[in-house]
Amino acid sequence: RVDRPPGSGGSIVSSGPVTGLCYNDPVLRHRPESTVRTSVDCVPCFMDQALRAARMASDDTSVHEAVVRAVAARVADLDLSKPPPEMGRIIHDIVRRRTADPDPYAEVKREFTEAALGLLPELESLVDASDDRLETAVRIAIAGNIIDFGSNPRLGPDSMRDSLASALEAPLDETGVDRLRDHAVS
Repeated sequence: RVDRPPGSGGSIVSSGPVTGLCYNDPVLRHRPESTVRTSVDCVPCFMDQALRAARMASDDTSVHEAVVRAVAARVADLDLSKPPPEMGRIIHDIVRRRTADPDPYAEVKREFTEAALGLLPELESLVDASDDRLETAVRIAIAGNIIDFGSNPRLGPDSMRDSLASALEAPLDETGVDRLRDHAVS
């Protein structure tokens, strides 16, 4: 169960594993995968993700159908205790095998990589000006990891800035950053 208290700015108060909510929820995407469980509400997204990836990899409608049917068969046996990204990996394995395209997202990833490289001087300045350079660098890395072409079909040019703003403001596990800092020093 996830409660969003009024005026909380989207923070999460959790009383256990998160279920029945879309993994693409901007608040949930900051939670560790192990606390996000798949639910039957995820199934339409899985099917949509499979079809979108198949269409990116091939113009052949019979290939699209074969991908959707193969994914549907796997969804039928899905262990709902697993996090949604596990099914995402299965989906994309099916897409790669059925379309013979090793990376249907290659073009969009190339475009986003170019855009990210354009932001690099600004991000380096942000880290340099920060009171805690490591924490800021970790937050920037998190922003990059939030961008997921498979599960979020609405990604666009502003997604990187939105992801960055979200990661810079979101609560962060300070103990994780401290462990990273300790490991880097030792």
